[in-house]
This record gives sequence, C-alpha cells and structure tokens, in this order.
Amino acid sequence: MHSLRPPYSLVRVTGVVERAARRPSSKNVHRLRGVVRRIETWLHGLPVDANAPMLKALARVRHRAGKVRDLDVARDLLKQLGSELGRSERRLIRVLDRNLRRTRGQQAQKLLRAMGRRRFRASLQEMVNVYGKPSTYQALPLDEGWARRRWIKLLVVHAAIADDELHARRKELRQLRYEIEMRAQLAPARDPRSDELRHIRDKIKACQDALGEWHDWLDLSIRAERLLAPGNVISLEARAHARRLRSAALVLFEANRLGERGKVEGENRTAA
Repeated sequence: MHSLRPPYSLVRVTGVVERAARRPSSKNVHRLRGVVRRIETWLHGLPVDANAPMLKALARVRHRAGKVRDLDVARDLLKQLGSELGRSERRLIRVLDRNLRRTRGQQAQKLLRAMGRRRFRASLQEMVNVYGKPSTYQALPLDEGWARRRWIKLLVVHAAIADDELHARRKELRQLRYEIEMRAQLAPARDPRSDELRHIRDKIKACQDALGEWHDWLDLSIRAERLLAPGNVISLEARAHARRLRSAALVLFEANRLGERGKVEGENRTAA
C-alpha cells in the first residue's frame, strides 16, 4: 500500500498529454507542464527505484514544455509593453515578437517529438498499470509542522540575494506547495490541521507568483538584449519592471517572515 496518492487521476494525465500533442497551444502546454511537475513530485516521494525511467522521460517533456511556456509568457509581456511605449518602439516589439514566434514554433516541435517518444508513452502506461488503483492508497496522520518549518526557512532572504538564487528559491517554494497539496489529499476527513496546511499553501503560492512575475520580466529583458541592439528600450523597460517586482516580492517575503515569527512567539508564550 502506497503512502502518497497520485495528484491526479492517471487516466486524466494521459488526456492532458493527448490534448497538448494534438494542439500545443499556450493553455495546453501550460497545463501539461504543471501536471508533469506534480507527477514528478509524487514519484520522487515513492520509495521505488524502478520509477527512475519514468522520471527521466517526464523530465524531458517538462523541460521542453517549459521552453515553449517561457516564450508564450515573453510574447504576452511584449503585448503589454506595446500599450505602454510609443510608435517607434512598437516597431522593435514587432521585430522581437516575430523572432519569439519563430523560436516558439521550433520549440513546440521539439516538445511534440519528446511526447511522441516510445519511452514517454510507455512510462504513462506503466504509471496507469502500477499506480492507477485507488485501493492501494491509505490515509495517513497529518502533521503540518514539517511544512511550516520549511516555509519559515524559505522566507529568509536578503536584499542583495543573487537573481539565480532568488529564482531557485521560487522553485523550492513550488516544490513545497506540491508536497503540501499531495499530503493534504491523505488527510482524514475534517482534520483541522488540513486548514493550516491550506493556509500555508496559499501564502506560499502568493510568494511564488510574485517571484514568477519578476523572473518573467527579467527573462524578457535578457531576450531583448540578446536579440536586439544592446541597451534597447524594450530591454530597459522590461528590466525596470523586473526591478520593481523584485522589490515588491522581497517586501512580501519579509512581511510573511515577521508574521510567522510573531505567531511562533505567541505560541511560545501560550505554552509557557
């Protein structure tokens, strides 16, 4: 009997894959990447060495889907900039958008090839065969303490933190959120501790989204700098957006850190 139920019906996962394979639209690719990430988190939580081939096949598809998704987001942000800049700057936006659209088509083809690989298809079928029976899962006692301790640790950031490290922090937050969501599935009915887990999950999501928005603008600025002339207005404007969003994200982190510290101090006083 396994201790972690899959985050989705595994038959439903195959449906998400098939929709993305038929039409790799922005929505379908975004959905595919999220589903694959959660499945990977779930498989990592199972003490089964035989899952390694599945994880390798899933990682390849997730990586390719991420390339496509990043380009979709960059194009969306370009549209936003188009409404903020003048006519002469919009010409640069059109040039950059054509480049991103062409690259997106190339990356989408690579994603389709990854999804069509025999190893990936076999891994999906193997997951359905091995883990697709709900009767093989059991409810476990719920402990929100582990999530809270990791959440508090991830809140500690400083203003001079490097961009790469801050982006890695976002990934750690996402991983923790997925783990919380999966463990909450196994909570006994009406367990009050599941409310605390959901509360932590929501705060994690807010911080993760704040860092995601910052990184999206930073990524656009880097793409514009690489594909257009150095110091071009699109890169400068995107970098300015990124700076503002980074500062706002750090303020959010500090507010949550102080809130959690106050909660711990209050609990300690009550216990004393």
